[in-house]
Amino acid sequence: MARKSNLVPTVKKDIFSHHCLWKSDVEDCGYHLIVDMRWSKTNQFGERVIRTPLPCLSGSVLCPVSAYRNLIKFHKGSCDDVLFLLS
Repeated sequence: MARKSNLVPTVKKDIFSHHCLWKSDVEDCGYHLIVDMRWSKTNQFGERVIRTPLPCLSGSVLCPVSAYRNLIKFHKGSCDDVLFLLS
């Protein structure tokens, strides 16, 4: 489980300090994703990277792999972009 603040920047400062998820933090490995989290409440100084595998759930509407691929298909840009953004 991840907190919202690990995924989505809530203020501009989060973007500049890399306290959110970037496109380059997600690796598509075919049947699963590897998500690297570089900041969290218990890792405030970015001393380690937490690598989390997300498996493909074929046929499920909750499949993280297909949701990520749909997001990338419609949200084109460089790997230096923030993955999720709220207005």
